[in-house]
Amino acid sequence: LEGPVSQLALQVLGGAYRIHVQANNGKAAGLHRVLQGVGGIVDVHDLTPDEYELEAKSDLRAEVAEAVVKAGGRLRSLAIETPSLDEIYAHYFEDTPTNGAPPHA
Repeated sequence: LEGPVSQLALQVLGGAYRIHVQANNGKAAGLHRVLQGVGGIVDVHDLTPDEYELEAKSDLRAEVAEAVVKAGGRLRSLAIETPSLDEIYAHYFEDTPTNGAPPHA
């Protein structure tokens, strides 16, 4: 397991970036589908009706902001978090089978 941290995060965690979004569009369904439709988004987690955590392949904050606004949403907060090397390795070894073989070999 070697390479740049962003590549390791993508390989082990499925997304190299976590984008935290606070926004609403005044609809009961929220913005989940809108956020899923942004190219490069790997997964969308609803934290509350107005808060989402996105897993992305790259820094897509501009695209996420544009999608929210185009959908009639009100963007209140947008932040990015990149996983640390410790977090990546902890997740990698957490998934390692008991026989010691790497899970992603």
